[in-house]
Amino acid sequence: MKRYKCTNCGYAGKNLVYQFTDYTYCLASNEEEPTYGGETPAWVKEKNTGDGTIGNPVGCQKCHAWGVDKFEAI
Repeated sequence: MKRYKCTNCGYAGKNLVYQFTDYTYCLASNEEEPTYGGETPAWVKEKNTGDGTIGNPVGCQKCHAWGVDKFEAI
């Protein structure tokens, strides 16, 4: 099963921020086929939008790193 790890801090926990639609984000499980895990955290609103790809993580829950380039599959 594919999971993701933040390349900035090494976090590979339960939830990451994923792009949900073209304009919104959400928390989702850190697994190959992520499932919805909750509303977007407040800190996400401070980040740039449009950096994600639907189905791939874009934000780290621990260090708030932002961008698809901040994650690697493990």
